Amino acid sequence: MTFNFKSAANSRANLIELRALQVEQLKRDDEIVRKWIENDITAAGAGAPSTIQSVLARAISSVG
Repeated sequence: MTFNFKSAANSRANLIELRALQVEQLKRDDEIVRKWIENDITAAGAGAPSTIQSVLARAISSVG
């Protein structure tokens, strides 16, 4: 069996492109969660500790 360098290079390029897409998706997800947190804290006013804890719990559960 011979090693196909072109095929290997294409596979590597595809993996790199996939990883870049995953990173972009993570950035978008992070921005969405950040906006949720900002909106929830703003809606809660100064916010009691329990309110802030619930906001953080919601954010963590949405990405986990």
